[in-house]
Amino acid sequence: MAFSIFCMIFIVSCNKAPFNTPTQERPWNGVPIKSSVILDGYADRCSYTINDTVKIQLNTKQTIKNASIKLFSINGEIIDSVLADISPQRIQNTNLYENGYEYNVTFHYTPNKLKSGVYLWENKIPMLIKAVESKDITILYPSNTENAYSTSGGKSTYSTPQPARIVSFQRPISLSSYSLSFLQWIEKNKFHRKINYISDIDLENDSILTGTKLLIIVGHSEYWTRKARLSVDQFVDNGHNLLILSGNTMWWQVRYSEAKDQLICYKVLTEDPIQNPLLKTITWDQISLKYPISNSSGADFNHGGYGLQTDLGWDGYKICTNNSPLLEGTNLKKGDIISLPTSEYDGAYLKGFDSNGFPIQDNSTTKFNKSEIIGFDLGFRGSKTCGTFMVFQKTPQSGIIINTASTDWCSERGFNGKDGDKIKIITQNMIEKLIENQNVFSLN
Repeated sequence: MAFSIFCMIFIVSCNKAPFNTPTQERPWNGVPIKSSVILDGYADRCSYTINDTVKIQLNTKQTIKNASIKLFSINGEIIDSVLADISPQRIQNTNLYENGYEYNVTFHYTPNKLKSGVYLWENKIPMLIKAVESKDITILYPSNTENAYSTSGGKSTYSTPQPARIVSFQRPISLSSYSLSFLQWIEKNKFHRKINYISDIDLENDSILTGTKLLIIVGHSEYWTRKARLSVDQFVDNGHNLLILSGNTMWWQVRYSEAKDQLICYKVLTEDPIQNPLLKTITWDQISLKYPISNSSGADFNHGGYGLQTDLGWDGYKICTNNSPLLEGTNLKKGDIISLPTSEYDGAYLKGFDSNGFPIQDNSTTKFNKSEIIGFDLGFRGSKTCGTFMVFQKTPQSGIIINTASTDWCSERGFNGKDGDKIKIITQNMIEKLIENQNVFSLN
C-alpha cells in the first residue's frame, strides 16, 4: 500500500524512555490518539531481536504532545504503548522510492518484553521481532517482495514506463496481505511459543536457521538473493524440513546494497552493472544463473502460471490421492476440489495427464528420491499450465519439502475462504508431521 506524503515541521523525539511493560500496568497515560492521526511511517530495519533498539519514524496529520502510541499484535490486541511527541514530517530527500524518506525518529523502543512475532504500531506500521534462542519452527516473512511491490515514494519495481531498479527499505511498506490470515491463525495455534519469525534479509546470516526443525515460507515470497537460496538448500540437505505456503516463489534474483537498506533488482540482464553473471538480477529460471528454481522448491511459476485468468481449472486444487496423511481429518478423496482462488501458482515438471485427467510427474530433470502430487489446478501463462500442491524428498538423506505452490494459501481467499477450515486442517497436519518427522507420503 502506498501512503500519503505530507510535509510540515520538524519532528520532536520522544520525551520519555519507553516503558516496556503491558499498558494496563503503566503508572502514567499520554494523550489518546486515533490510528487515523498516523499518516504513514516505518521501522528502521526489517527485523530486530529483543536486545535491539527500534527506531520508529512516524508522519502524522497534526502535532500532539505526549501522545500515547499503541503497539498491536497481529490479531489486533494492544500489547504495549509508548509516549512521544508526534508531528507532520518534512521531507527533504529526492527519489524517495530509492533513497528512502529520511523521516526524523519519532521514538526509540526496546522490545525486551516481546516474544518473536509480527507487530503493528497503531495497527499499520509493521515491526518484526526475532527470537534470540533457537525455536522448533522458523517462519520467513516475505519482506523483499513487499518492498518490491510497494509504490511508496512514487515507484515500485513494477512501475511503468520505467520501473524502479533499486527500492529502499526506509519507506512505508505495508503488511503482507498474502500472509496475514496465516499469521493471525498461527499466533493462536499451539505452536505459537515455538516459532521464530525472520525477514528475508536474515537469511544472509549463516546461523539464522541453527536449531530449527522446520522452516515455513509464507504468502508471496518472490524475491530471493543467491545467499538466501543457498542457506535454505543447505538447511534441507542437512536433513531438516521445509514447508512452502507460497506461490510464485523464488522467481527474481535480487541483492542488497552494502548498507542492507536497499533492494536491487534491475530485471534486465544488460542493464545490471554487476560483472558476476551469477548475480545478475533476473528471473531464476534463466539458464545463465545456473540455479533452477525446482532445485529448491520442486516447482516454478513458468509451469504453474496464473490461476485467476481464463483457464480450464476450478479455482482450487483437485485431489490426486485417497491416502495422503496430509489430508487426515478433511474427508477429502481423489477427485474432490479444495476451493482456493489463486493469483499465481507454481507447477512441477509433468509428462502430461493420464486418461482420467490427473497429472503425471516427470522426474527426469529433478531426479528426486521421492515425489508426489497431492492436488492440482489448471492455469494459464501463454498456454495451459498446471499448479501442483506437492511433497518431495531430494535425496534419501535430505529433509522433506511440502510445497502448496499457491500465492493464496495463506491469504483471505485461502485460509479464510470457502474451504478455509480444510486448508487450516491440512496446514496443521503438515506442520505436526514435519516437526515430528512423520510420514507425509501416501500409503498406496
